[in-house]
Parts: sequence; C-alpha cells; structure tokens
Amino acid sequence: MNSTRRSHRNLERSIDFLALASIFFYTISLLPSNIFDSGPATGGDMGSHFWPLKVLLEYGLTTGNLRIWNPGNLGGEPYFLQYFPLPYFVMALLSTILSTSSAYNLGTLIPILALPICVYASLRLLRLPFPSPICGAAFSGVFLFNESYSMWGGNAMSVLSGQFAHSYALALFMLSAGIFFREFQRQRFPWQGVIASVGVGLSHAYVFLGVPFLLLSTSSCPEQKRLLNFRNAFIAGLLILGLLCWFILPMIENGPWTTDFSYRWGSDRIVQEAIGRYIPAFLSAGAISLAVLSFFWSGSTRRYARRVCWVFFPPALGFLLLYFVFPILKLIDVRALPQVSFFSLVISGACVGLLIRRCFHRASALLTVLIVGLSLLATDFSVVNFQSWAAWNYSGWGSKPLSAPLQDLSTYLRGSFSDPRIAYEHSPGNQAAGSERVFEMLPYFSNRATMESVYHYATLLSPAAFHLQAELSKTPSCPFPQYECPKPNLSRALVHARLLGVGGLILIGEEMKAQARNTPGLTPPQSFPPWDFVQLDPQPNLVEVPKVPLLPVQDPFWDGKFSIRERSVAHNYATKGLPVPATDWKERFYQWFVSYDPSVPYAYYDPAHQLTQALENLPGECHPSVRVNFSKLVLHTDCPKRPHVLRFAYHTAWTATNGDALFVVSPGFIGLLPSESEVTLEFSGTRLWNISWLISGISLLILVLLALKK
Repeated sequence: MNSTRRSHRNLERSIDFLALASIFFYTISLLPSNIFDSGPATGGDMGSHFWPLKVLLEYGLTTGNLRIWNPGNLGGEPYFLQYFPLPYFVMALLSTILSTSSAYNLGTLIPILALPICVYASLRLLRLPFPSPICGAAFSGVFLFNESYSMWGGNAMSVLSGQFAHSYALALFMLSAGIFFREFQRQRFPWQGVIASVGVGLSHAYVFLGVPFLLLSTSSCPEQKRLLNFRNAFIAGLLILGLLCWFILPMIENGPWTTDFSYRWGSDRIVQEAIGRYIPAFLSAGAISLAVLSFFWSGSTRRYARRVCWVFFPPALGFLLLYFVFPILKLIDVRALPQVSFFSLVISGACVGLLIRRCFHRASALLTVLIVGLSLLATDFSVVNFQSWAAWNYSGWGSKPLSAPLQDLSTYLRGSFSDPRIAYEHSPGNQAAGSERVFEMLPYFSNRATMESVYHYATLLSPAAFHLQAELSKTPSCPFPQYECPKPNLSRALVHARLLGVGGLILIGEEMKAQARNTPGLTPPQSFPPWDFVQLDPQPNLVEVPKVPLLPVQDPFWDGKFSIRERSVAHNYATKGLPVPATDWKERFYQWFVSYDPSVPYAYYDPAHQLTQALENLPGECHPSVRVNFSKLVLHTDCPKRPHVLRFAYHTAWTATNGDALFVVSPGFIGLLPSESEVTLEFSGTRLWNISWLISGISLLILVLLALKK
C-alpha cells in the first residue's frame, strides 16, 4: 500500500515537473534568441525604461543615492520617487554578471517566465492536492498570453509595451498568497509573506492595493484559528507599510509636484477586451467544476475548493470594486481588470484540478496532461502578435530601419544637460527608429535633455511639455484629457519652446519642415532623413532674470480683481486676451503658459513660505548661467539679490546649500532669490524622507526579531 502510494506520488511529481517545464520552455520558444546579443530592448515604453536603469547604475549606486533627479526629461524628473524601483534593482543585480543591455532585456522577461511558476508554488503552499496546482499554472498561461489588450498590465503584451513592473507585482502577489496561508495555518507570524508583499509594493501600486484583501482572506479561512491570525495579519500589515515607508511617504509627498493622470477607458468592448477570446471557456470550465464540487461532494475535496475560493475571491472582488474607485483616486480604471481576470482563472484552474482528482482519480494523470495540453494549445492560438513584437523589441535600436540616421543625428546633437533642450515632432514615422517615442531617449543617445518622458506625469511641467508637442505635431499623443490639445502651430510653438529652454527642434513631417524653412528665428535645417533638425536663433538660456516684477499667485489680480497698483499689468493681460485664471494654482499656471507672451510677467507661488522679502527687479543687464548635473544645479550670476527663474521643474526636495529661498514660478519652474553670485541647489530630499527611512529601519528590526522568534 505504501509502495503504491509512493509510486503515485512520484508519478504526480513527475507530471508536475514535466508540465511546468513544458509551460516554461513553451514560453522560451516564443522569445527571440538574441536577447543577450542585441542592445537594450525598444518598442512602446520599453525603450525609454532603459534610461532609468543606466542612471541608477552609473550615478545612483555609485553615489549611494536611490532617489535621483534626472535632468534629461520633463525639465528634470525624480527617478524612483514616483515609479517603482524593484524591477530596476533586479536588473542592477543581473548587471553584475551580464552586460547592462542583457540585464535589462532579461529583467523585463523575468515576470513572464515566473508567473506560472509562482501560481504553482502558491497553490502548493495552499496545500491543494494534485493536479490543482499545475492546472492553475496552466490556466495562468492563458491569461499571460491573452492579446485582447496590450496596455493594461499583467499579460505578456503589456510587458512588451513597457509595463513589466505590473507583472513583477502580480507574480509576487501570488507568492504572498501562498506564504500567508501556510503561515497562518501553522499559526506562525508570516515574515516571508511580509517580504514578498513589500516586493509587490515596490513593483506596482495598483497590484499592491489588493494586499489588504489578501491579508483578510488568508487570515480568515474557516479551518484556521482566526483570532490569532487576525492579530498576526494586523501586525503583518503594519510591518508591510512600515517597511515601505521609505518609498511610500516620499511618493505621497511627491504627489502635489506631479500632474494628475487619470481617465476612464472609453471602450464599449471593455468586457471583451478584459477576458479575450479563450479565457471565457476556461472560466466556464472552472465555474462548472466549482458548482459540481459545491453541490455534490463534501469532505476534503469541497474543503479544498472552499479554500482556494476563500483566498482568491476577495482580491478578485476587491479589484472589481477598485475598477470603479480608481478614477476617484485619480488612477486608471482598467488597470484593475487584469487582476480580476487573473484571479478568476487561478480559481478556475484549481477547481478543474479538484474535479479531476475527485471524479477521475484513476485517470487523473492522463487528464492532467490533457488539460495542460489544451491550455498550451489555447495559449498558442492566442499568440498572434507576441512573437513579432518581441522580435522587434529585443533586436534593439541598432537593427531598426532608421538606426543609421538616428545614430548620425544623435552624434550631431551630442552635448551636455547644461545646453538648451531639444523638442521633437511626435509622429508614427519615428516608429521605424524603434518607437514613436524614440527621442525620449535623447539623454541616453546624445547626453541632451528633451521635454518628454516615459513617466509623462512626473513633474509640474508635464502639461507644458505635451502642449508644446501638440503644437509641433500633426499626430500628438495628448495624454492629459484635462488639458488642451492645440493644433499644429510652429510660430506659437517657438514662443513656448524658448520659454521652456528648448533650443532645437527635430521635425519629421513635410508640412512642419516646410514651415520651418520659412519661419524667422530658425537656422537652416540640418538633414538626417527622414528628420530635419533646426535651432532657435538666438539660443535660449536655462535661467532668466525677469525684467518685470513677478506677480504672486495669491495676488488680488489672480481672483479677477484688479487693484489700483496693478492696473497697468492688468491692462497688459487684457490686451493679450488672457482668460481669467482658475482657482487652483496649477491650473492658473497652465493658463498662463497657454497664453504666454514674453511681455507678460511671471507668476509665483511660495509653498514653503520661505520668502522674507519682495521680489523686486533692479535695473541693469544680467548674464546668469547654470551648470546641470544629476541631482544638482549650480547657478552663476552677476545679479545676486534679484529673482531668478531656473527653467527646471520645481520640487520641494530642492534646497539651496546656502539657505536661499526657493519658490514655484509659472508654469512650474524653480524660482530662486540668490544672495550670492554662485548658488548650488541639491535634490537632497525633505525631512519626511529621513523620517520614512527611520520608520522602515525600525520596521526591519522588528521583522527580524519576529522571524527569529520560535
């Protein structure tokens, strides 16, 4: 008897291993063979995500600074403050044994390879019998290669679009589920689950919002001692938040200095897109299996079915509710739907496995092979674009049709971040260089700054950057529905470009090229077919000393009331046809930018209340300059004690080393009242950053003590 049971167990383990290997190697077979031979991946957002990794490796880790101010995009944006660092840390670790490009490419693919394995491990930790774990893993492959969407996150197509962080979080979420259940069942503190959940939080916030539902579901299973588990779950939740404080608190504090980015997905096929072509069949199989298990059997099989539903149904329902809540939280609603589909498939796969074990125990091995085979077949039928997209992405920038002119243009533009910025025309024609958004990588290609970024909401200057893009482009991206998307207008674009410190334009459309040849203030074009590069003449400076007084945002004028003192300024606004500004200072600054004219004074806002004197303007010519580096700006001026406008995005993490006051200047620049002829600004953080590190350090100490406690 024991020998028969042992042989059955060995057979089941062999099938599990071979099935997992089949899923793994099938996924490998879909990937291009040159991911270690080519340059960094491109395509969609994917190409632009390589620059943060380079910055982390070449500046962040060498200086010990994990929050880096990148001067190359959006007037300067903070890295690993508004986006999630764990995938980049994994890539940085891989770069110790691989080239940077190979580490990046492999790092983006890890979650695709790991997700079915994590599902299997999670269901094994739930102690579900064979073949439930492997069936759940096979069903997850159907989700992974569903191609009904490519921008929501979770599936392989979203990874190719650049959303690999979401998939990291999903894989770690599954590990957290299994670990929490196992440790709660043993009535032990789940310190390993805390670590896995911290990984979820450092990978993607959308998925992390499901962790409270997971803690509740895993700690309240009917077969466990709930009172003790609730206590441990509460402590685990506090420790997760405590360990994440070093990231979460600065990210929350960062919120006011970003641009709101939320919208409802405007599709009338939202359900079809969410579940795709083959997922309904697998969900139906799971629903039938669950119904049969619920109504016709009791004992251990029914208990297992109840267990998997108890653990994963609350997170699935929670994300369905979050779909309606996300717009209120200024998050993108459809990013909640992949989790609903995924957890439903995991439940379905587990229930199909339980039904096979209960009804067809003698043939369970054969049926398991059949189920895994059908899942792989459905997965294979689902794969339409993945292989071609992956081949395009992972062949790197150098293999693209426009790689030669891109390299020539990049070499021509090479300079420093202290040079004027470069803006570009957004066009599908750029796709032949690797991505429509190829020039977001100008900091990498040319060591020159541009106005756009893969994290397009990251700074106060984001609305201005994409407004300028629309003025330069026949097919602009216009990512912010709350802001105007103007028609192409080169003359107006030049006014805004000079304001934003943009000294050069990359044009690809024949209409815009023709306008540039006949527009005063532009140099003759340099041609790098299909692109023309033109420069503004004269070149703008990245720092300015305004010639007229700055208007405070709380000034009566900004409420539409004109005081006697401001009549002349008000008359100037009125003759320009400027609209009455809104009540929110960000909106006021945006309206100021849209209607900007060089004769119109800057407006300023002093969020830290640092200004102790009026921003007076003295007569005389000034010739300031600024030297730009990562996380540092050095101002040189021959006009100290006069207000200066540095054309970089304001953030509270900026401080002047000599204590000079900083403030916000329209449309989101750094204002500075220098007391000396040389002032250094450092992106060094706030008091809250230090407090958050302290909280995380204490939480880590408590976690270690709990892990060592027997």
